[in-house]
Amino acid sequence: MTCKENALKDARKLLSFYRNNDERITIDDKVTPLAQTANPQNPSQKFDVLETWGYIYKGKYRMRFSYYSGLDCTLMGEEILEYADL
Repeated sequence: MTCKENALKDARKLLSFYRNNDERITIDDKVTPLAQTANPQNPSQKFDVLETWGYIYKGKYRMRFSYYSGLDCTLMGEEILEYADL
């Protein structure tokens, strides 16, 4: 998994931004590769999608990052979803 270290660093940055630098943030060191996605601008290029989890106190956050590994793990997209029972 080429971009694992990038995903862990980017997860901490994203969750810190999303939750105002809460000092209780922890990031799971398990990174799961998901199916590649096509670049919408150039479908012949594929993005690697990596998923990891972050936590703040009782909050749980799923984060997915899209990288173009052909250019030194260039971050192309990110998403964050808070898991909650509403």
